[in-house]
Amino acid sequence: MTHTQIRIGNQQLAICALLVLLLATLGCDRLSPREQATPVVPPASSTLTPKPSATPIPTLEPTPTATPKPTSTLRPTSTPTPTPAPSPTPSLAELAARHPELAPILNNPELSSAYKEFLVAYQEGGEQAALELARQRGLLTPEGGIRTTLVLDTEETGPVVAQLEDAGTTVVGAHANQIDVVVPMGLIQAQIQANQPGAIFAQLAGLGHVVGVRPP
Repeated sequence: MTHTQIRIGNQQLAICALLVLLLATLGCDRLSPREQATPVVPPASSTLTPKPSATPIPTLEPTPTATPKPTSTLRPTSTPTPTPAPSPTPSLAELAARHPELAPILNNPELSSAYKEFLVAYQEGGEQAALELARQRGLLTPEGGIRTTLVLDTEETGPVVAQLEDAGTTVVGAHANQIDVVVPMGLIQAQIQANQPGAIFAQLAGLGHVVGVRPP
């Protein structure tokens, strides 16, 4: 082999070595510095941490409060006030003994008890007491007279009406065997002042054919 051939061969080897070195250098330059320095670490599997389950909070039930029982208070026993018993109504005999001036009228069976009580009230309580009793019994007229009805044993009322007018009473009306009459309060007062209390009622009951003097 000649020197010329050896020199050419050496040049070719040098060129081949240079190419190999160049290729190696170019291959390394394609990788980024981060890829060269940082090793690839496989991704860690994400482990899901289970959330703690909510612990139910126990509900405190209210403790029932004992209702205090009412304490019975001893109350003093009140002594009941006795109700006075009503006074018994005096009999006609008792009233006649109490008021002898009214005895003939109180003992007259033809005169209603309403007029007897009216005369007794007048003797014991005065005119106002008698008028109040007459108002309660429906005997008092708006003008202040005392109403009464005469019951006859006949329907011929004409003669009796004439006698009533002569006696100073007012005849209101007559029907069948009855005559409605009003006795003026002035007449009653005049007879009481003359110590003849109730004389007009005794006169009405004593008229002919009159069998009863009663409230209307």
